[in-house]
Amino acid sequence: GPLYYSKSKKINHVNMLLISNKAGNTHYTYINNFSRLVSKQISQRNGATHFCDGCINYFRTEQQLKKHQMQDCNHTSTILPTTTLKLDKTGNMRPENLLTFTNFQKQMLLPFVIYADFESILQPLDTAEPDPKKSFTIKTCKHTPYSFCYYIKSSYNDEWSRLETYRGENAAQIFITRLQNDIKNIYREYLLNVRPMEPLSEDELRMYDESRTCFICQNPFDNDSTNPKVKDHCHITGKYRGSAHATCNLNYKIPNFIPVVFHNLS
Repeated sequence: GPLYYSKSKKINHVNMLLISNKAGNTHYTYINNFSRLVSKQISQRNGATHFCDGCINYFRTEQQLKKHQMQDCNHTSTILPTTTLKLDKTGNMRPENLLTFTNFQKQMLLPFVIYADFESILQPLDTAEPDPKKSFTIKTCKHTPYSFCYYIKSSYNDEWSRLETYRGENAAQIFITRLQNDIKNIYREYLLNVRPMEPLSEDELRMYDESRTCFICQNPFDNDSTNPKVKDHCHITGKYRGSAHATCNLNYKIPNFIPVVFHNLS
């Protein structure tokens, strides 16, 4: 919504755009066409889009907009970052009403992803005659899976990736059994034990010594002994990844799940 909404709207109402830069300088400029300014952020559709300047909701017709402004608009306001600071998860002071991304561990690449699909046949069903006086749906066939295929994709080494296929009876049950076995094997072979960090090369040691920011959170290092700079490495390959805060390093863990992505699964 707007930063400030006038309580006395005039016939020739003027909207202003507040522009600011990183130095904190601000400037107001006249908005000649509000719809043209923001419509491309909503849709690539050509044609006029009618925006409510009280809450920035949009409508396809002017009649819908007028009805909304008379009955529904609650004049949502935008609040700029305040000067009141609070300590965030990374230990930095930020404006208390400014949202920032702090779940850096969720940026880690998933080590394994499984992509799966079934093929089915349509088997006819015997159904009872429905009551013609009521609304009804007739079930004529059911999908019976007869084959499946899934691909285990490794994000670290394609030699660990492989394809699994089956065609025959009890496809659904066999799929579950094989998938469970494969996931257990992946966990035991690659995820259960932490691989020690390999010795760093001269270039890696130099980059570590010269680094001034954490490669995970992008915040600078300081002299705080409770959160020192440490070497972060991949627990699967043993490769050095970069210099990080101790807390970032501890939280930057391999996800404890393996996603299975299905075609057309809802």
